[in-house]
Amino acid sequence: MSTELPFFDLQKQIQGEVRTDQISRWNYSSDASIYQLMPEAVIIPAVWEDVLATLTFMQQNQIPLTARGGGTSLGGQAIGHGLQLDLGKNFQKIIEINTEEAWVKVEPGVVLDHLNAALAPHGYWFGPDVAPSNRATLGGMIGNNSSGARSIVYGKTLDHVLELEVALADGTETTFCPTSPEMRRQKMQGKSLEAQIWQNLSHSLATQQTEIEARFPKIMRRVSGYNLDAFLNPDQDWNLADLVTGSEGTLALVRSAKLKISPKPAYRGLLVLYCKSLDQALESSHALLTTQPCASEVLDELLLRLTRENPAFAQKLSFMEYPAEVILLVEYQAGSERELLALLERGERQARSEIKGIEISRFCDPRVQADVWAIRKAGLPLLLSMPGKRKPVTFIEDTAVAPERLQAFIREFDKIVKAHQTEAAYYAHASVGCIHIRPLLNLQSGEDVAKMRSLSEQILDLVMHYGGAMSGEHGDGLARSEFNQKLFGSTVYSLFKSLKATWDPQNLLNPGKIVNAPPMDQNLRYGANYTPTPWQTVQRFSQQESFRAQIELCNGCGGCRKVSTGTMCPPYMVTRDERDSTRARANALRLLMLNPQLSQEDRAELRKTFALCLGCKACKAECPSKVDMAKLKLEFLDHWQKAKGVPWRSRLLSRLDWLNRLGSASAPLSNYLFKSPTVKNLLEKSLGLDSRRTFPIFSAQPLHTQWQPKRNKQTDTHGLVALFADCFTNYYHPHVGLAAASVIEALGYQISIPAPVCCGRPSLSLGLLDQAKAQARRFLDFHRVMMEAGIPLIGCEPSCILSFRDEYPDLWPEAKVLAQQSFSLQEWLLQVCSERKVLPFQAQSRSLAYHEHCHQKALVGAETSIQALNLIPGIQVDLLNTGCCGMAGTFGYEKENYELSCQIAEERLLPALRNLPETSEIVISGTSCWQQIAGLSERSPKHLAEVLAEALNPQP
Repeated sequence: MSTELPFFDLQKQIQGEVRTDQISRWNYSSDASIYQLMPEAVIIPAVWEDVLATLTFMQQNQIPLTARGGGTSLGGQAIGHGLQLDLGKNFQKIIEINTEEAWVKVEPGVVLDHLNAALAPHGYWFGPDVAPSNRATLGGMIGNNSSGARSIVYGKTLDHVLELEVALADGTETTFCPTSPEMRRQKMQGKSLEAQIWQNLSHSLATQQTEIEARFPKIMRRVSGYNLDAFLNPDQDWNLADLVTGSEGTLALVRSAKLKISPKPAYRGLLVLYCKSLDQALESSHALLTTQPCASEVLDELLLRLTRENPAFAQKLSFMEYPAEVILLVEYQAGSERELLALLERGERQARSEIKGIEISRFCDPRVQADVWAIRKAGLPLLLSMPGKRKPVTFIEDTAVAPERLQAFIREFDKIVKAHQTEAAYYAHASVGCIHIRPLLNLQSGEDVAKMRSLSEQILDLVMHYGGAMSGEHGDGLARSEFNQKLFGSTVYSLFKSLKATWDPQNLLNPGKIVNAPPMDQNLRYGANYTPTPWQTVQRFSQQESFRAQIELCNGCGGCRKVSTGTMCPPYMVTRDERDSTRARANALRLLMLNPQLSQEDRAELRKTFALCLGCKACKAECPSKVDMAKLKLEFLDHWQKAKGVPWRSRLLSRLDWLNRLGSASAPLSNYLFKSPTVKNLLEKSLGLDSRRTFPIFSAQPLHTQWQPKRNKQTDTHGLVALFADCFTNYYHPHVGLAAASVIEALGYQISIPAPVCCGRPSLSLGLLDQAKAQARRFLDFHRVMMEAGIPLIGCEPSCILSFRDEYPDLWPEAKVLAQQSFSLQEWLLQVCSERKVLPFQAQSRSLAYHEHCHQKALVGAETSIQALNLIPGIQVDLLNTGCCGMAGTFGYEKENYELSCQIAEERLLPALRNLPETSEIVISGTSCWQQIAGLSERSPKHLAEVLAEALNPQP
């Protein structure tokens, strides 16, 4: 811990954590913006008293403080030198919901989606619906004055803040609420900081009201500067919460917020307009504003193309019924289905009359609408998945003008972009004149950094010409604060400076934001001087250009911080600790490439950052920017272990094929020994394998010795198929392999089960890449004849069979042939049944609850498994929203990870299983999932292959 400042003393005063290691500070040095500022310490308060102690420490040591929630800010608001105060981890309480008066009281770390989930049973929701709603916190939304897609109806966060409990810069605690003129006069009495704040505000409004009225843009979407325009009427109540809202943490820290909530619309519907150009989309949007939409959003060609190139999001584009360069999404909401249909009809009629020949789709199905909005909400990270060093950069993306002037404004904006020899991505809020425009630049080039500055200055002039704002919802931060003096004029800007100096006399709360900002082209995350050390990697990273390029795909959007849906990121869902997010791991690798000579303390922290990565591959599928942390982790572990040595446990478990042969050959003695408390305790002490775990049971007859081919008229009609006897199916669950074989034979194929050769999956998972590469070479050589003959290889264990598709081609280029010929059982089954129009199953009345293996889900998709099970007539299959089971191969067996493994299972999987009726059968597709469910619940799952085999038509 650093001794430059007395952080050790602060740690003794608070219940939370003070982190001063370089890794932790680096993880908090960036947000979702293009900027980076290294703090001196990270404070993670456990209780509010910790926040007050930190404010005192700030004053005593004259060290700046920046508070953050989810770290999703796009302008650099959430980063700063000095102290980083994380209010997102431990302040997530919804204090009170009052539906009679339509308000809710929350702590600042409450995530928007979690609030809306809690409000939904009451028929309410919080109107401002920002794109990162699954990780954006209410404290951050207040600091930023956020709005979202439906702001034409619900406005900005400012319109919903009723009261704020805050701590001022000197530690004073107070509550800001509507205050009458008489009460204001009373509050101005005395010399307290709060009294001085009231005095300053009253003086500013009394002397400069005309200038404020003249210089503030006359548009709804303006969040630049401080909200002095909220206090123009001296006869009305004033609420200092209106100044804190949008102040980006420069004035006070929020303890709790009382927020207005709105009735949740009963019905919503979408019109999708397929436009020939951006200009036509903007024209259409303006034409439809009279039809009372609640949202009107543009998605341009670049965003649509990158969506098509993203496997996880491409399937969500299935709603598109016509080709288009640009699409316009126009949403309506209503209290009844009849009213909604009338609005949609009116909108479509208006569009067709105004825009000749335009194609339009209408959607009322909530599932289709969810897909459409998923693409829209993932807009920025999808754009940043663009290959190459030129990316759609966030710095002038938030300009706003009056909607009726938007079309002309965008035409001139586009001319400026093209004059800089580049192009831009265009999407978002056409309804309120706030299109997010991101020019394509390479910020690792000094020339493009200069272009960024030139673009900013010219766009500022354009914005002022159109009476607009540089920020319509993303805030000033480091990107736009520099321009506030020119935008608002010297007089109003001096009022901003006076206001800041009054609230924060020592300039310690998030300095450099809104006023007194550094130049916008400084403090960049990248830049012309960004020179990371090249890494020699074992894997080729063929799809991502390089190891470095894969790391730099992480833009800091924080999508890995979601906790209620999907699978990414299992440990973060439990710990809610930034260190355990995919974003933090990408940041740590970036630091390691910039500074390979880390201290021992920092290296220990670096190891912690990667220790809890399960390698589930969820980020590969769910991160819109396609960050593949599982692959990056393998290289990190490989480098680490080459430098530090390979632990004995990893050496042993990486050769699971040897251990399984020995265990199978000595069964049932081996099974007796592994059940023995004495042996389990010995394994815990010697290898760190937790004694509370039940070890897999070895089969005395492995699959490859047990299986006998059936010879009848049907078995060799359609060709030969190879069934992969992976280490798990072969030695632990041969009955699963036999079930798969019976399904394959029922379809008329001859089966070959090659002698077991380990694919290297355990070595891969443990980061022993040279060993894994050698095992892959042996596997490819052994199966060369099969590959040359074009024989399909079918597998039951997702982590093994999908290695041929995911890891093998980056170890050996010729493995692409195997990748094309290897399939999971369910993939192959669907393909054969579709091509041959056969259905080998008899009707069954069964209720199945399916939990998907993480690798299968990430690389193939759970839908494949559901479709395969639905081939059985009469079957009812429900896909469980259960995320990761938490076992992850050997991870859940390791003593240091046992508790977390169980907590991950308890997060969603185990509660879902407990809520199932006894008549529901649990179906899985992977060994790890089977072990976790069988070990932690009272249910006994079945493999998908077993269910399919049980439903086969009787053989003659």
